[in-house]
Amino acid sequence: MLGLMMLPGFAHAAGGDPINQGLQWLIDLLTSGIARSCAILAIAVLGYLAWAGRLQARNAGFAIGGIVLVFGAASIADAIIAVVQ
Repeated sequence: MLGLMMLPGFAHAAGGDPINQGLQWLIDLLTSGIARSCAILAIAVLGYLAWAGRLQARNAGFAIGGIVLVFGAASIADAIIAVVQ
């Protein structure tokens, strides 16, 4: 059993430290299905508000900006890190 645990495939099966795994799980959770569903719902609400003639540009801007930030968070962070380095 100890010999199997020393093989590279088994030794690195955990994939990193628990904190990194937990953070990656949270990132995946917040930028996958839940975020997509919330974005679709927000856009649908904006559509209904526009249809009713009650859409304010400020609300539309906040919704679109929020969607861009949620789904572009990884790219934005990578760009900032690249500039700093």
